[in-house]
Amino acid sequence: MKYLYLNGKNSVALTYIEDSSKKSIVKDVFIDNIVHVFKDGENPNKEAYAEEIKRNSYKKLLNNQFENLAILTGAGSSVDIGNADKKGKILSQLWDDSENELTKDKFTLLCEKLNYDDKYDDGEIIKNLEKLLSIANTAKDYIPKDEIDIADCVDKIKNVIKGIDKKGEHEPVIENGNVIIENSDLKLTSNQDYIVYQFDFILRFVKN
Repeated sequence: MKYLYLNGKNSVALTYIEDSSKKSIVKDVFIDNIVHVFKDGENPNKEAYAEEIKRNSYKKLLNNQFENLAILTGAGSSVDIGNADKKGKILSQLWDDSENELTKDKFTLLCEKLNYDDKYDDGEIIKNLEKLLSIANTAKDYIPKDEIDIADCVDKIKNVIKGIDKKGEHEPVIENGNVIIENSDLKLTSNQDYIVYQFDFILRFVKN
């Protein structure tokens, strides 16, 4: 069962089966944990129906005009959000992009100078770009530039990350609300303020 909406006793969920070509298709729609019975003769788009109920549920919830609204997003919440080359990426993908920006040889040298050698049990390097940048920011004033310009490497890596951030299209995350929140003192806080603020006004969810 896949939940599209879950809030206390209220929920919207789907179950799936495989057709003859092994493709997953929607079997049943559950509203508040009760299977929805469509009328005889109907051939509904069950997934579209569930999406509509989900959107209406969000709208009903948000129309309560809460004084404060917090959107809490976790690691990976931006992954595959967006269009074409503008999709959010995980740390390992940003690591690869940074390696391409610096060149493989220079990126390898950077890891060596920073003594970054975290590896999995199978010997594969752990692509933790956050940790690498943390070490680099501490070490950049102590490693001679004639060996490698750590500060320059850090700036280039940050530009790679900023490039993804500026291109981020998080409309699919925000559009579920489909509601205008009237609150002149509204503060919308998350760990992705930049992107969330960028699109809440584009989609007209917040009215000052």
